[in-house]
Amino acid sequence: MKPINFSKSTPTAEELSNRISVYNKRASELLQRNRPFTRKDLADIRELRKSLDEEYREYNLVRNDFLHSGPGTYYKYYKWVQDTVQYTSGRLTSSSASSFLSDVKSATIYWKARS
Repeated sequence: MKPINFSKSTPTAEELSNRISVYNKRASELLQRNRPFTRKDLADIRELRKSLDEEYREYNLVRNDFLHSGPGTYYKYYKWVQDTVQYTSGRLTSSSASSFLSDVKSATIYWKARS
């Protein structure tokens, strides 16, 4: 999924929720695959992680005060993205991939609780 360009658009809370649902659905699909993950599985998981990393990077490029300044919708979205990518970096193994997918799911639960 292509990251949101916050400098050119301001998505609504519903659009952000829809994006999170798509990411969560993809993580759920990948999490249901057999262990240990195959190379193809790990490639799919890497693709999801790369997409979330790009989302995080794009958000950080925008230094507008309204984005970083408090408990608004955009800040909550930023926290969701941060929660999904902050603990996984480097090479993905089968166990770290599983942890990453679980992080996406738990961050989504937290997003829904905050909304």
